[in-house]
Amino acid sequence: MKFTKTRPVSPDRTAATARLMVVILCLGQMLNYFDRSVVGLAATDIMRDLALTTADYGLLSGAFFGLYGLSGVVVGLTLSHRVRPRVLLTVMIAVWTITQFPIAIAPSLMMLMICRALLGAAESPSISTSVAAAHEWFPADRRSIPTAFIMIGPLLGSIVAPPILTTVMGAYGWKAGFVTCGLFSGLMLATLLAFGRDGPGMAIATPASPRSDHPRTVNRLWSAPAIIAVTAAGFSTYWVMSFAVAWLFPMLELGLGYDRVTASWLGSGVYILGAVLLLAASALSQALLKRGLNFRRAVVWPMLTCLVIGISAFLAAVAAPTNSMRFCLLAIAIAAGQPVTSAVPIIISAIAPLELRNRMLVVLLSLTSMAGMASPYLTGLLIDRQGFAGFVPAILLCAAVLLCGMLITLAFLHPDAAIKRIASRSRIVETEPRQALT
Repeated sequence: MKFTKTRPVSPDRTAATARLMVVILCLGQMLNYFDRSVVGLAATDIMRDLALTTADYGLLSGAFFGLYGLSGVVVGLTLSHRVRPRVLLTVMIAVWTITQFPIAIAPSLMMLMICRALLGAAESPSISTSVAAAHEWFPADRRSIPTAFIMIGPLLGSIVAPPILTTVMGAYGWKAGFVTCGLFSGLMLATLLAFGRDGPGMAIATPASPRSDHPRTVNRLWSAPAIIAVTAAGFSTYWVMSFAVAWLFPMLELGLGYDRVTASWLGSGVYILGAVLLLAASALSQALLKRGLNFRRAVVWPMLTCLVIGISAFLAAVAAPTNSMRFCLLAIAIAAGQPVTSAVPIIISAIAPLELRNRMLVVLLSLTSMAGMASPYLTGLLIDRQGFAGFVPAILLCAAVLLCGMLITLAFLHPDAAIKRIASRSRIVETEPRQALT
């Protein structure tokens, strides 16, 4: 199987096109959060109109994750190295669009569950595929900020989606929320079809020739300590992010005693802080890489710093004497994980040979996202058993997961050594797409 290392750069593949692609990909991830949140925002109305019990609603909420992790791994192993990221994203967004309208046309618990399961399957590989699409346009030492902008997409969605969707549903009913998501997805699909471009650093496979990478080398790569370590770091921070998405607002309202309006503003503040830290850390790492520092110093050490801050803030929050201090510490702990979510795909792209880059991005980021199923569920079990006092062990569990990720990262994540070792075994060396950024 032959891999194309670079493609000729036509006049429209310029720095402006590269930046436009990052904007499109960021908007796609922002839309991703619209689709995820609409059920939660319409929960009360859906339960009333469809006569659902709380158990039914719990089943409906979990339907989104029914195929989520499996879909990402399957797409990564079978399609990501054969089909261009832009094409994969086009198909995914088409599914996002199609799965919204049947809910408004024929609403029922079964219809909701089927559409949400298909939506989750289509959204699972989207962020890793978006990162792969962006990395086609940027060399390794200039990927930090573009990756950060893509990762900020869901954070922007968490700020923008609630007021837009609640306003629409308040005026036209809860079904209008799903129609709105479908229309936004259709607009996103049209935008990608009209303006989407493949980058000059694209790696696609053609069946004309035999594989260029030896299976033994590939197996060693998947089990390399650096790959395991970066996946562990991503899993630990995704655990915290999933905890925040599912339980931050209930914790603020029912655990810390804030009213709903105040809790919504405070929750938005947490995500804004996370976005600021994400951009700042990404800019720092990119500047350090451009100055010639290696990946261990420029990317891994800032990751470790963020993990230590998150662990310390979680532990301090448990012992904080007032609710306001407890909230501030929790905000710092949750926001500190955001820079790590951006650093993980940067390291994967740097380590992986060009012919395996897209596949490894999609598979490994899908594996980290499996924390999104375990974290909210275990937190819910703790709260069921202890009431809202269960938030204390849930917070300690977040600190413990971050600690495991930090220790594994500290011990085994040496990207520069892994890059040299893998490059010596791979027959293909990536030619960075610097011409796209002139």
